[in-house]
Amino acid sequence: MRKSIFVQSVFISYAVEDQRLLSPLCRDLDLLGVQGWHDHYLEDEQGWWDKTLEKIQQSDAFLMLISVDGLNSMCCQREYQYALALKKPLLALQVTAGIESSLLSATRSSVQMVPFFQNTREEMALFARYLYGLTMPKRKPLSAVSPLSHVMELHTQLLTSKQMNAGQQMFFFSQIKKALNDKDSKAAMLLLQRFRQRPSLLYSTVVEVDALLEQLDQKESVSQDINIIVCEDDITQNFTSNRSAGEQKYFDHISFVWMPSDQFEMGSPDSELGRQDDEEQHDVQIEKGFWMGQHAVTFEQYDLFCEDTQRQKTNDQGWGRRKFPVISVSWFDAVAYASWLSEKSGRCYRLPSEAEWEYGARAGTTTAFSTGTNINITQAHYVDDRCPKTKEVGSFEHNPWGLYDMHGNVWEWTGSIYQENYEGEELESHSGNCNDEEHTVRGGSWVNYSRRLRSAMRRSYTASLRYSYLGFRISLHEED
Repeated sequence: MRKSIFVQSVFISYAVEDQRLLSPLCRDLDLLGVQGWHDHYLEDEQGWWDKTLEKIQQSDAFLMLISVDGLNSMCCQREYQYALALKKPLLALQVTAGIESSLLSATRSSVQMVPFFQNTREEMALFARYLYGLTMPKRKPLSAVSPLSHVMELHTQLLTSKQMNAGQQMFFFSQIKKALNDKDSKAAMLLLQRFRQRPSLLYSTVVEVDALLEQLDQKESVSQDINIIVCEDDITQNFTSNRSAGEQKYFDHISFVWMPSDQFEMGSPDSELGRQDDEEQHDVQIEKGFWMGQHAVTFEQYDLFCEDTQRQKTNDQGWGRRKFPVISVSWFDAVAYASWLSEKSGRCYRLPSEAEWEYGARAGTTTAFSTGTNINITQAHYVDDRCPKTKEVGSFEHNPWGLYDMHGNVWEWTGSIYQENYEGEELESHSGNCNDEEHTVRGGSWVNYSRRLRSAMRRSYTASLRYSYLGFRISLHEED
């Protein structure tokens, strides 16, 4: 009778050069009653990394095939780091002899390594012993609920607490002030107003709260930051031609940067390293100036849309919400957000066209990146950063026109339908009346190498797809 063990599935991380070992290893695992998962099953190139992450999440343990090729594989490193972040039980099979300890990182050298050179009965018995002995974390019920932000925790506390004494009131007030300083100002302001409405507030607390509300009201009406221009009520004034590139402005609590009308050369020269066949150079005229979102749309901004429209919130993979770029959104989701914001504000928001996006990414430069001919991990978030998830928007220096994260972090949807040869579609931005066609995404992401982050780099996805490296930013335009 087959012995029952708690480990029911393992994710196998391997280098392509070790692929021949997968079939016999999975067969041996099956004899032990364990399912072996690996990405060789995953044939959909577009969804490969998302599905890989999902398999690592679903597995009970993480199994590494240790070889020289495996240790040098960037893909294996990313998978290992992700499993480590999830605190998966780790086991390593040394599939080639002569692995020097100097090749192993400090964390990998502490993982139990089992020799597995010949796939003999003795090796299999030793492997089974270690597999049986893995320390498994207590299983938690699956939940789609995302971690609450600090402000949402305070909201919950306010709703559930019946009575607060003087000390508790002042402590709670201090937490709200901290949230205001932590750039969660919109949600914290709502919380402050709700807190003020509590009938049981002591007079001393009321005085403190009213003073802060008055102070914030004055700060909102007269900006003290020279880089932030207070919104004009006259919409036409927002699109005057005498504005300079990079001028910053807030609309509807979102920061935008001015992109002046001009001509630029779109695409890449034949000599550019990493160039693709669909990057033919040609002159493009940006007829009218417009405002480009300074950052990719964040979870904080997108969640407001979901709450107002009773739309299901997208999964943040446990990486964080608030200031992190919203991910796992389709082209249709991005267009719906822009339409919702337009309807709420009376302004004309949409996705930038592919040409507008590259114009903003280049910011007057003609090199492969706005940083020059090369880019590094101090300037953008991509696979070499060895952080297998997104980072908060604005974590790196902005480009010459003040736009953040135009290279890396998340691919960004544009409003243009993809054409392999530029035929004019790059100038168009559609607003939802499209079938499930391929639309262009730009910028590269945290799963890509640096060549994918180039200003001219293009990729396309069908409009309904949602992946953990897909996000978007919006632009604001004068109505025609």
